[in-house]
Amino acid sequence: MNNYPRKILISLLLLFFVVCCSFLCSCHRDGSVSPSIDGDYPDMVLYDSTYRFGRPDSDVLEMRAETITIYSNSNLTILENASFSQADDLFGTCDHAESTENTKVTLSGHVHVEKKSDNLVIDCDNLEWDDDSRIMSTEGRVHVTYDDGTSLDAIGFTALLDSNVYEFRVIEKGVMTNEE
Repeated sequence: MNNYPRKILISLLLLFFVVCCSFLCSCHRDGSVSPSIDGDYPDMVLYDSTYRFGRPDSDVLEMRAETITIYSNSNLTILENASFSQADDLFGTCDHAESTENTKVTLSGHVHVEKKSDNLVIDCDNLEWDDDSRIMSTEGRVHVTYDDGTSLDAIGFTALLDSNVYEFRVIEKGVMTNEE
């Protein structure tokens, strides 16, 4: 008796079973969602990494972030839970940062900046950092504190980093400390 057709049938069934199992295993999702912006998927996602903004001939803004997502098509870089520094003078943290140009970064979510040379602390929700013009600014609310106890709450703030000039659009309240 010839078992040849039966062996072919068993082989085909085993092959079908293996293909189905490998398909099911390859389609498994771990529940995470790939970040996308307007249907564009990132070219790179880095974890616990460092990214540098600015021109090579200047003091770059070095940012260390929990997650860095890079979209080459839109030239967008997004950083989550970041800390940053510039030279040995400027330090800070923020929840979120975005940039489409290597010399401009928008910081948002609990932005905290310390400038050692001026004994200054800046707290706000949003801050634009522009290396081309060497300016930090916000149109929103800002709280600025100096080492001597002076503090200001304002709306609108501009810091000219090279000349250490700080401008406020509207000062809501403040406490000035007399050094005499």
